[in-house]
Amino acid sequence: MMRPRPPVASVLILGLLAVAAVVDAHAAGNGFQRQTILTEWGTFRCSAIDCAQVPRANLDVYWSAPTLVVTRNHVPLVMRTCQPLAGPTVAWDCRPRQHRLPPVELDVPVELGGLRGHGPRGRLVMPERAASRVPSMGAAADGGHPVIDRRAVLLTLGAGLLAAPLPVEAQPTRTIHTIGFLGPPPSAGGLVQAFQQGLRDLGYVEGQNIRIEYRYTDVALQGHPDLLPRLAAELVQLKPDVLVVSVTEAALAAKNATRTIPIVMVSVPDPVAAGLVTSLARPDGNVTGLSRQTRDLVGKTFQLLKEALPETVRVDLLANPTDPLSSTMVADAKEAAKVLGVQLKTLEARAPADLDGAFSTMHADRAGAVLVVGGVGFYLNRAQIVGLALRHRLPSVFQNREFVEAGGLLSYAPSTTANYQRAAVYVDKILKGAKPADLPVEQPTKFELVINLKTAKALGLTIPPSVLARADEVIQ
Repeated sequence: MMRPRPPVASVLILGLLAVAAVVDAHAAGNGFQRQTILTEWGTFRCSAIDCAQVPRANLDVYWSAPTLVVTRNHVPLVMRTCQPLAGPTVAWDCRPRQHRLPPVELDVPVELGGLRGHGPRGRLVMPERAASRVPSMGAAADGGHPVIDRRAVLLTLGAGLLAAPLPVEAQPTRTIHTIGFLGPPPSAGGLVQAFQQGLRDLGYVEGQNIRIEYRYTDVALQGHPDLLPRLAAELVQLKPDVLVVSVTEAALAAKNATRTIPIVMVSVPDPVAAGLVTSLARPDGNVTGLSRQTRDLVGKTFQLLKEALPETVRVDLLANPTDPLSSTMVADAKEAAKVLGVQLKTLEARAPADLDGAFSTMHADRAGAVLVVGGVGFYLNRAQIVGLALRHRLPSVFQNREFVEAGGLLSYAPSTTANYQRAAVYVDKILKGAKPADLPVEQPTKFELVINLKTAKALGLTIPPSVLARADEVIQ
């Protein structure tokens, strides 16, 4: 282990600076007392009271017995404390009025008190009578002044001590983990924000100990599925520590792109049926995360629809055939409709452009309600779907509460927002060394029934008190 710098070094450096001050004091007797010195390493105060502003110039240095003054950036400031060169500065010639002389220009680099500044080069400007006594980078015109040389040597020795490889305490290296995110954009119901908040709750802050590379799936999941493999490949090429993926389509694209980088899925209805994991208890691969159990929800959602609208005898099912689990969910809905004695017709919408025609067909068929079981493509277009249902005065039932918040009638499902926040827990475990194969897929244990009473009134519907009493949230 390295040890801290011993205090004696600081004492020695201070001693050298004190010696430099003595040298300056000695020089004062020879008419070389500096009343103002500017360097980038400190602020020095003018000692004279009667000061005049130096003519403005871009980084001008005035040196004559007995003062050195500097101005920069053409910015005049009424001040008596000369600021460092790092900021806007005006310097003041603090010599007695009768000693202020017009300057002449010499084309030499700027060097202040024997220390070369780190700022831009400029012009050294001197009164004529003092020009022969000004040191430049080497000796002055008359061989240089010994006082200046001694001060430069002493300060150089002090800087050398500071730069010497003295033993220091080894500092721990901060690790910045990279997370690849393949999911919805920030505009999609605050899901990205929920994931970010989950990370912050666990001590992860972007730019400090994590870096998140985002690739958004909204365009890909709205009629351009060929984009998903490309987005997944881009993230894999960045070699992140973990990939976070939103839905079934994104999870499949990520798994096809890598078999080694850990993948955390956030909202996949049936990961076993999709071929993402071997089983929920033992994923047996590089994929784990959270399941929405949408398959199991279809029958329960259908039952709640029938209880809320007991006179309904015909329901249209809106599905997206590009959803990997579309056929399974349609089969579950048909089975539930048979049990409940309800006629069921399935309509498909592959893209947003298909939605208007689908709802026009429902209206023509005099459907009593619509049950929407599509995936993320429908979720991203929930405002359009809800608007069409209201326009055609169709009661609408969903498997995401965000549809009801947008104006739908009823939903029964786990919270998607909670899933995104919970995904951060999986990320944390993986970053700390856990293997995806050892982390069981988590299934939701709490389901929310959300009813929009305002929409019910707009449609002229009365929700039975028994259903309202079971609701987790009623939107008035």
